Amino acid sequence: MANLEKVFHRGDHFFDGLIKECKRARHEILIEAYIFETDILGRKLLKVLKKKAKEGVQIKVLIDGIGSYSFCPLLFKKLRHPNFAIRFFNPLPFQLPHNDGHTIKTFFSGLIKGLFGINNRNHRKTYIIDRRVAFIGSINITRLHSMRLSGERSWRDSGVRIKDDRIQLLHAAFERSWNLHLEPRRRPGALKELITITKNGLRLNDCPLSRFLQNKDLLKRVNEAQRRVWITNPYFVPSSHLMNALIHAARRGVDVCIIVPRKSDMKLFPLINSLSSRQLAAHAVKIFEYRPRILHAKVMIIDNWCILGSSNLNSRSLKHDLEVDVVLREEQAKSSLIRQFLCDLADSVRVEKRDILMRYGEKVHHSLLINLIRYWL
Repeated sequence: MANLEKVFHRGDHFFDGLIKECKRARHEILIEAYIFETDILGRKLLKVLKKKAKEGVQIKVLIDGIGSYSFCPLLFKKLRHPNFAIRFFNPLPFQLPHNDGHTIKTFFSGLIKGLFGINNRNHRKTYIIDRRVAFIGSINITRLHSMRLSGERSWRDSGVRIKDDRIQLLHAAFERSWNLHLEPRRRPGALKELITITKNGLRLNDCPLSRFLQNKDLLKRVNEAQRRVWITNPYFVPSSHLMNALIHAARRGVDVCIIVPRKSDMKLFPLINSLSSRQLAAHAVKIFEYRPRILHAKVMIIDNWCILGSSNLNSRSLKHDLEVDVVLREEQAKSSLIRQFLCDLADSVRVEKRDILMRYGEKVHHSLLINLIRYWL
């Protein structure tokens, strides 16, 4: 097995590969994106998708109701075609009429469900073409990920293209999300399917059991780490269990190194990240702030175990949002991820506890604050 994984560290390269594969599609294109902007990049992709629909390719685009709230409603009419379907996941009330197949009954049931489950979002970024190739990571459909279009305002991000057996598992996960079947444990054979997904190096969290097992596995890996625990994460609000595991790893001599962004698309997050960073920096964990631009990649390297995807280290990813991450199999892909981590490290500045206190002050770091907001982050 070789060259079945290709890692991208620039959004432009990721989009070039994605659009190229979409143009080659012969049967089906499935897109699952938290943010789908109808900017110059989004319209370019939609133009390709509409052309492929006219050629007979089945197109399904699933976008999140909150993440893609600005998706232009007029495009639903322009893109209308028997082979082209767009749906909002957990739509907001004004988006419900745009979901295909809606009736008065489904409108009100969707409204009630949406109001009670508004905190549950689809945060995945998955692109599947003909069940032969898939692109996964934290790269949304927006010009913000493109240096060509946004220059130095573009985000530093990572994604991976895979061409292996895991695509079938991703395809099944997409169909569950498309049909809003978010509780796989209720289906016959769900536990067996979960075991298969985990063994194949795919981390999908679309049921409580998978969330529990993945979190347990992560804690076990950190607790058993021998050489390094390297983490890149833009929204860093780890659980108390993970915090303790990271501290204990650092105390026993493991190189525990965490990169968070100095700049964020969410203005409060440098402060929020500092709440956890302050505690960790006081216990030999090395905290670095990436300075050049917004850092959006979600990466973990524990010894030789390498993973990237859409999951943040926060309560949202652990409890609320649908996510997907890929455990890299090939040494070449792992090496690419490690090299990029070191490049990001070179563009970062280490911060100590005193630096954080000087910037944000002592009072804002009261533990009550983080406990109050942790659930929603």
